[in-house]
Amino acid sequence: MRAEPPSPPHVASTLAFPLDLTTPHGRLRATLPLPDRPLRLSEVVPLLLQIDTQIVGQALRRAADDGHATTCGPGCGACCRQLAAVSVPEAFAITATLTGLAPDHRLRVQARFAGAAATLERHPELLARLQTPAADDAVATARDYFDLRLACPFLEEESCSIHRDRPSICREINVSSPPALCREPFTNAVAGIRSPLRLSEVLARAHAHLYERPAPRLLPLSLAPRWVADHPDLDHLAWPAEPLLRDLVAAMQRGMAT
Repeated sequence: MRAEPPSPPHVASTLAFPLDLTTPHGRLRATLPLPDRPLRLSEVVPLLLQIDTQIVGQALRRAADDGHATTCGPGCGACCRQLAAVSVPEAFAITATLTGLAPDHRLRVQARFAGAAATLERHPELLARLQTPAADDAVATARDYFDLRLACPFLEEESCSIHRDRPSICREINVSSPPALCREPFTNAVAGIRSPLRLSEVLARAHAHLYERPAPRLLPLSLAPRWVADHPDLDHLAWPAEPLLRDLVAAMQRGMAT
């Protein structure tokens, strides 16, 4: 797909994109409004997150029908201390969300991002693993990260302060076991509700392909703004909106767990 320079942001015309996805729990059909201009991958993320939320919702309803309703909810931020891996497009999108927060909120969150980065810098071996992730030590890395008890910088009063804009991994992790068990997820028998899709992996592969990178990349949410600041050239290309979304939805369909 050929990249194009983005159109001016004032362009307001829209396209009607026909969504048709088959999931393990049913079918999703809708007509989605899509800006009629070239889009960067990070600009498509909010729309894909809406689709991901619908896919997760199907899984949660099926689990509830089977007697395993989710116990996740406001005030339970245990999972917000786990390693949340995001794709490069999501990192740019979440950084844009951070920039758009009200000033007081933004300053609080920025301070927590700085604190998380400083904590990780005091653990250089773990930081190196986070920056060059390897599949064979993923569980150990996740455990070591959790042992630091680093709360997500967006967590306030044990709830997500950007819940509508939270990354895909935060939407896809749900449990049906007592919330207290999530305080020690590596030792307790936490009953997860499986999501059919890992949107972050779809986006990571798409980004690597479109930017001709050597391999897909996931990075810790807690380091996302710093990483974005160091790599501004990895979100500067744009593609025609309709074929870009069509290809991404097709990749989501292929990545759907059955």
